[in-house]
Amino acid sequence: MTRVNALSTPLTIDHFATEADGEGHAVFNAEGIHCANCARSIRRGLDALPGIRRIDINVVDRRVSVVWDTHRITLSKILATIADLGFNPVPLVGERAVVAQRDERRRALKRVGLAGLGSMQLMMYAVGLYAGAFSGIDPSIAEFLRWTCLVIATPVMFYSGMPILRGALDDFRRRVLGMDVTVALALLLAYAASVVNTVRETGDIYFDSVAMFIFFLSLGRYVEMRSRHQSANATEALARALPATVQRLDASLQSATKVPLESVVVGDRLRIGSGQIVPVDGRVLESDALIDEALVTGESIPITRAVGAPLLGGSVNVGGAFAMEVTRAARDSTLHSLVRLLERAQSERPRLGIAAERMASWFILRVLLLTTAVGVLWYFIEPARAFPAVLAVLVATSLVHYRSRRQLRSQRRLRV
Repeated sequence: MTRVNALSTPLTIDHFATEADGEGHAVFNAEGIHCANCARSIRRGLDALPGIRRIDINVVDRRVSVVWDTHRITLSKILATIADLGFNPVPLVGERAVVAQRDERRRALKRVGLAGLGSMQLMMYAVGLYAGAFSGIDPSIAEFLRWTCLVIATPVMFYSGMPILRGALDDFRRRVLGMDVTVALALLLAYAASVVNTVRETGDIYFDSVAMFIFFLSLGRYVEMRSRHQSANATEALARALPATVQRLDASLQSATKVPLESVVVGDRLRIGSGQIVPVDGRVLESDALIDEALVTGESIPITRAVGAPLLGGSVNVGGAFAMEVTRAARDSTLHSLVRLLERAQSERPRLGIAAERMASWFILRVLLLTTAVGVLWYFIEPARAFPAVLAVLVATSLVHYRSRRQLRSQRRLRV
């Protein structure tokens, strides 16, 4: 709850939320979203609140866009509801976003690294067991290799695979069926069966397959995370173009005082030095200004603005210093509007994502029913093959899920 309160301070909200004419709009990341059912949980929780007008959730980018009635509900209540559902709301830009990205990247790298090293070591020992099954192996050596595989696979399972296990547990708590349920079920069944067979000193073990599966899933999620961070960094770079402080002039236009950009109001007079960015929309007060508007309009040739001519926030002064009068506050400036439009475009869901969200729960339910049917069928046909068949169905559906996630990302790239 402390994290939500930190996000609810007015200074932080200005970076990713706007309120005007009784309507508020916020775009932020929700850490913990991993499938369409997560989006359904957030949507269901927010729909129960009064004053919610529109909700857009992009599962691939974990981005949530909310429009609400400011007279009936506050942003802090919306964020608290999302946090209570098990998701951590984080701003798209600012120090909090940078720290969250860095921590997520470090954790993901550690998990991928451990899973990769564990997979390589397990495969070395598994080769010995595979060869021994054909050419013979001393029972004591086979037992040693089995227990060694158990020791190596355990941290891979419960550290590298923790995001998958936690995601499945969160799905159960929210009473939804997400794709992490099938993946976690396959991993837990294979790991448990391997532990039992290791203790019994008979039967097959799947430690190498478990570690390899976790490694590829973790690697895929890491690549997806990097792509998501790059998308967020585009918004961050655009937002960071504005300076944190500006020079406010007095009535005589002679003395300037450095003040935060957030404190600038309509009618203030600012001094824009050579090479500085025009922080807000306004008009030239004295002396012509040579302005580069490439960041805002794409025009690469500097334009001369005479006294009284309008200025766009985000343009750069490439001439001498001049004075300007503010005609729009920082949150209403052209550049800030571009940031909001970019955030909204990245948060809106593609058509395929909407369809996936609607069908996800029924798909998982059918997968579990199919898995049960396959297991029962093989139990009566050939009991020894029932368990491998169940694992094969669960693993295959998991691969279909991650392929669909890549298709969602490809469609979003084409659309944006």
